[in-house]
Amino acid sequence: MNKEIFSRNIALLGEDGFNALQNKTVFIAGLGGVGGTTFEALVRGGIKNFIIVDRDIVDPSNLNRQLLYVAEDIGKDKVEIAKKRALMINDEVNIVTYKEDVKNIKEINADFVIDCIDDVSAKIYLIQYALNHNIPFVTSMGMANKVDPSRIKVSSLNKSTTDPLAKKVRYELKNLGLDYSSVMCVYSDEAPFKDGNKLHSLMTVTSTAGLYLANYTLNVLKSN
Repeated sequence: MNKEIFSRNIALLGEDGFNALQNKTVFIAGLGGVGGTTFEALVRGGIKNFIIVDRDIVDPSNLNRQLLYVAEDIGKDKVEIAKKRALMINDEVNIVTYKEDVKNIKEINADFVIDCIDDVSAKIYLIQYALNHNIPFVTSMGMANKVDPSRIKVSSLNKSTTDPLAKKVRYELKNLGLDYSSVMCVYSDEAPFKDGNKLHSLMTVTSTAGLYLANYTLNVLKSN
């Protein structure tokens, strides 16, 4: 490992904390505005092993907010562009990629799971898997149609009462008989802008959420 890259991380986290990160594997589902920033922040934070999942290709509408992609990436698989970018930062990272629906992945061998998916059924699948297999995890709630990044918070799911997506997730988890009070999430308490069923996003909001997710993950893993 080129410790010069991470010398400032080590100064803040300590040798033991940083070394703990080197041995962990992080699973990230969703590499959009939130998940892309989460992924890059963790690469730069010293995580060395990743499993990344996204079934989409890069679309022109992604470029206003999704950190990992540029115009020449349009039409290419998000997971492959994300992997290429990570290796340009640290050529020692190990990355397993899945271009498919997360619900098709039946076994997750990871030390931490991060959910950055918009689809409710996929979120429920991933949260349920992590709970049933005792894998530490954090999930992102809705960041669309919001403009104030200072309203973003980290808390348990039962406290995210102002978020419409969180309400749907709580409902589904309750129907499954799962206790969602222990589910940690990143959410915004800002009321979403109304434009029918259309979703709009700003990088200032989505990337802030991604940084919160990454920071929470690093804090958990460096202590375990």
